[in-house]
Amino acid sequence: GIPAVAFTRRLCAVALPCSVFAALGCSLGQVRVTQHRGGGSPLSMSHSSARRITTTTDDDDVTSKIVKHIVESKLAASADDVRVERIRSYYWWNGLQNDPETRISFETDVPFETARDVISSVHSYDVPMIIAPASGDTEYWRGEIIGASEENAAELARSRLAACAQFAPSAAGEPAIVSLKTIRMAVPHIERRVKSFDSKLHVAWTPIVGNQ
Repeated sequence: GIPAVAFTRRLCAVALPCSVFAALGCSLGQVRVTQHRGGGSPLSMSHSSARRITTTTDDDDVTSKIVKHIVESKLAASADDVRVERIRSYYWWNGLQNDPETRISFETDVPFETARDVISSVHSYDVPMIIAPASGDTEYWRGEIIGASEENAAELARSRLAACAQFAPSAAGEPAIVSLKTIRMAVPHIERRVKSFDSKLHVAWTPIVGNQ
C-alpha cells in the first residue's frame, strides 16, 4: 500500500490534506520514502500506551520474522496470541490500486513507542503502517465495517476520503470486514457513503495513534 501524502493534488482539494495521510496509509515502500520524509506527522507525537497493535506486510517470511520478534521481545506471550490475517489493501496512487497483504495484530501492555520500535526493527517496509487505539480523542480514526464487501473497500479508496481501505474476507465463521483509516473531518462523509452502499451497514470508529 501507499500513504496518501503521495496522492495527487486533486485528492488534497477534493478530500483530505495530503500531509495527514503519510501516517495513515497502508504502508510505505522504498520508492516513496523521499516524499514522506519531507516532514513529520502529528500521529508520531502521541505518547499514549497501546492496546491492540496492528501492522501489515506483503511477505510471508517477513510476517514470520515479525511474529517471532514480537514474542521474543515479550510484547506477546506466544505466537498464538498474535493474529495473522490475509487482507487486500485498496488505495489511490495514479488511479485505484490494490495489494494483497498480511495484517498482524496483538494485544500488549507496553507503550506504543516500544511496540513500534520492535516491529520497525525487523519490518521490510521503509515506513510500515503501525497503529493502535489512542487513550483519548485524536484527529486520526480507524473505522471497521462488519459485513461490507470488497467492492465497498474499493469504492472508499476510490473516493479518497480514506487513506487506505483493507478488506478481510469472511473466515472461520466470522463475517467479512472492511477496515479504513482517515481523519476526523472525513468521518461524516464516510458515514454517508457507507449508508449509500447498504443502509444496514454501520461504521465502528476508534481513535488511533500511529508511527510517522
